[in-house]
Amino acid sequence: MRFLACILALLWLHATVAAPPGKIADAKDAKDTTVQLPEELTSETFQASVSEKLSLVEFYSPYCGHCKDLAPIWEDAFQASFQEQLSLGIQMRQVNCVESGDLCEKEGINYYPYLRLYAPSVKDGKTVGKHIDTFPRTLSKTMENIKNYLINSVAEFDSDSANLSSASEEIDTDLGMDIVSGNIEEPYFVALFSATNEEYEGSFSDSCLDCIEHRRNWEKLSNLVVTSSKTGHLNCHSNPNLCKKMGFPQLASGSKLLAPRYVMFVPKSAGRIRFDYPNKDITDVSRMKAFVTKLSLNYKYEEVSPYDLQELKVITPQLPESFKEVDFPLDNKLAVVFAYDKKSATPEDKAIMPYILEMVSLLPFNIDLYASSSDLLERIVERETQALVEYVNKDSTFADRSFDRKMFLAASLTLRPTLYIYKANSLTPVVFQTFALEDMRMPDKIRKFVEKNAKPMLGELTPFEVSSYFSKSSRKSEEDRDDKVLITFIDSNNKDELDKILFDMSMAAHQYHLEKQEYFYNDLVTKRGIKDTDVAKLKEENAQSTTIIERMRKEIPHLFDRHNVVFTYIDLKTFPRLADYLGLNIDGKQYVPGDTIVVSKSLSKYWDQNLAGQQLKSTPQELRRVLKHLLDPKTTAEKPKGFRSKLVGSPYHRFLRVFDVVHQYGFFGYLIAFSVLYVGLALVKQYKRLRKNASYNRRGGILGNGVAKAD
Repeated sequence: MRFLACILALLWLHATVAAPPGKIADAKDAKDTTVQLPEELTSETFQASVSEKLSLVEFYSPYCGHCKDLAPIWEDAFQASFQEQLSLGIQMRQVNCVESGDLCEKEGINYYPYLRLYAPSVKDGKTVGKHIDTFPRTLSKTMENIKNYLINSVAEFDSDSANLSSASEEIDTDLGMDIVSGNIEEPYFVALFSATNEEYEGSFSDSCLDCIEHRRNWEKLSNLVVTSSKTGHLNCHSNPNLCKKMGFPQLASGSKLLAPRYVMFVPKSAGRIRFDYPNKDITDVSRMKAFVTKLSLNYKYEEVSPYDLQELKVITPQLPESFKEVDFPLDNKLAVVFAYDKKSATPEDKAIMPYILEMVSLLPFNIDLYASSSDLLERIVERETQALVEYVNKDSTFADRSFDRKMFLAASLTLRPTLYIYKANSLTPVVFQTFALEDMRMPDKIRKFVEKNAKPMLGELTPFEVSSYFSKSSRKSEEDRDDKVLITFIDSNNKDELDKILFDMSMAAHQYHLEKQEYFYNDLVTKRGIKDTDVAKLKEENAQSTTIIERMRKEIPHLFDRHNVVFTYIDLKTFPRLADYLGLNIDGKQYVPGDTIVVSKSLSKYWDQNLAGQQLKSTPQELRRVLKHLLDPKTTAEKPKGFRSKLVGSPYHRFLRVFDVVHQYGFFGYLIAFSVLYVGLALVKQYKRLRKNASYNRRGGILGNGVAKAD
């Protein structure tokens, strides 16, 4: 036995010595073991270090088991990326939270290990280190992933990213077939070019429209998403059959000027493999990165607990009494949670997940998709609703409220499976109320719910988000017809003023949410009371059983998801003319921070005055009165003075607003108006002619009244 072991050892030694030197050398060269980890940062050295360069910082505890597991991986990643750190001006550092507990507390570190990215930022004229990103919680902390995350960070946050080589690989037929069939272990984002492999590496032919710019941006994007997804370029002139199989035969023909197309593929375990990027334009790389990142994180339908949601900060135990401690831009993360019962769930229940994944990927907001079997989700909704009541009562102008459990149950009671939407900076989680199993198997119904409710509590309105906040089709939709978008103007340069405006908006948003629930709950109770009275009366009258049962079966609809108001803001520093562009300033006003307008979701009309006829401001009292009046004029005792809607994009002067009634119906409005005018003029003309004929008749016609004239 020993003899056999010696023989095997000699054979292994021979194979090692005879092996190609490149392979052994490559393994050693992957990391530089001669360099040691730098000194740990402390409260005294932290800011000076992270304000100098892009820094990936690990916050750890020496007593943490996960930290001990990460320690050798972190060291390997440091050594493997050491040359890149030197050449790209980045660094990997560590903080021991046992020895520097005050620093970790100041940075809000609540679990270990915690990997954060810091970048130099100018604040009050000084360069400081600012927390700009966090290592993705769904990404395994391997040496390769940590190194790739560094490259991704340089590509996104460093101006020298143009020096990075592309991470995109050339796709051949074999790899392409695996990608298309979903036989892949991680997502692939694919760019399809109307070119050959040789043209992609050199210069493009005339058939590939703007492909030089597309390739430049694509190579930048490939490094931006390297931690989330693999990227590959497919040149359709070299792989025509594969491009045809993907549904783009035109790209393979070269007969037209065609821009590249972009498609995301995920493993078939997601239930759906392919997701087309909806926009052909790649000039805004950040949009495409958001699309790829969301799909890469969400296709796994990660199982989460309430503790995980609290770590993500989408569960809000309480809101701050001031926004001075809240960083701007706001963290507007949302979480859509598929809640199911582990004991009774079936594959059919989860079949809706790919549809929700597509909806989430197309929305321009920071949305994560999860699954959860926790029984505590309902309790979280109740706890946040109670916290909401406490929060709005802090406004002395708001009548004291108490938590109404019956109203809470009417607005949130649901069967499982269902959906919950939790939002950062919000105490208003949203519940998809299901009363039958088939409710969760209706993609159109769920799409409407997600599109309506998966919006930030206080979101910035930019040209990119306009189509997500407004919908022309809502003119015809009874469900969306009464929805509004409230827009407040801010100036992010004025921090003190900004804090007050954001706090006022937050207070007004939560107050309206509660008052709207009260309004619809009272309406529900009243209608149920009428129904009970009618049934009792029918019984007293000894009406037929079928009549009584028919009245009892008549449903009282839950209308809690009507008259929604989404709160947004426009930063005058960034988009000073956006309101004018959208037709929300037909009077040519000079909007200033704090000014507010309420716009119909159909983008057809808006209100920019309070009930006294003055410019509407962002104070909770004014917004509360206006929104309640728009909900139901009967709810406001104050009689409006000069409060009226204005037509979006009206071409008429304010003294000619009567013509807005015609203008809002476009061509048909003017056609009907001219038809009415034409008919009116014709009737007047006919009337005059009839009067003239009558006058002639009274005089006896053309020859007079028939009396002989004297000689």
